[in-house]
Amino acid sequence: MYDQINGVNLYYDRIGTGMPIIMLHGFGPDSELMKGCMEPIFDENSPFERIYIDLPGMGKTENYEAVRSADDMLKLLLAFIHKNLPEQDFLLAGESYGGYLARGILSQMTTRVKGLLQICPVIHPEQGKRTLPKPQIIYQDEQLMASLSADEQAEFIENGVVLTAKNWRRLISEVLPGLITADHDHLRLYEQRYALSFNPDEQLQFAHPSLFLFGRQDSTVGYQDGLALIEHYPRASFAILDGAGHNLQIEEEKVFKELVTDWLNRFSYLN
Repeated sequence: MYDQINGVNLYYDRIGTGMPIIMLHGFGPDSELMKGCMEPIFDENSPFERIYIDLPGMGKTENYEAVRSADDMLKLLLAFIHKNLPEQDFLLAGESYGGYLARGILSQMTTRVKGLLQICPVIHPEQGKRTLPKPQIIYQDEQLMASLSADEQAEFIENGVVLTAKNWRRLISEVLPGLITADHDHLRLYEQRYALSFNPDEQLQFAHPSLFLFGRQDSTVGYQDGLALIEHYPRASFAILDGAGHNLQIEEEKVFKELVTDWLNRFSYLN
């Protein structure tokens, strides 16, 4: 469905009923990335409403030309929340750049956010400030790789460290379609102001159930920088998963589901 927010025709899906969780994908893909990893965790009896948003320049959102910076993006997301969840508490879940934006929302609406999930989150928007491991392949299916074109191999290797047929199928189902259809001209313009004008983590103290997931071999955003946030989140679990790169939710599917389920349970039973 669409909603007119600050002149943007913002596309989003709402699935289920209950406590809302706002789902924010990373930079380049669309909301299918978050649906692919999150929806298998829920069933028809889950007490959570999932709200999946296509960020401007990605997915089905239209009329986004005025969203040219991270501050513009944050203003849009805050306006969407105020309109669609008036006076209502909610949870936030973000992957990669969506994790950075989620912390931006949290910094502005701390009293209404009751839980936070961060999947391979951007900590430093400036790439030069990131502490990154060297790119590494843990395992690859040689027969599969030989069957792929050079471009397909490059796409798989860019963020993957466990290169199996199962992981490839999920990548081409959940991630690559959004990357292909994204408005890359607009995203290149946006990248010039990719960082918020303030540090969303600087003054934050968030005492609600949270979960930070990092890939040990994630050479896109890394894991070490995120550990510096641990004292800002006294109710957070931090996990660094071996055998996982920037596609952690795909490469460590079983552990991902267990840890996210634990996060949801901590909100439901201990919040």
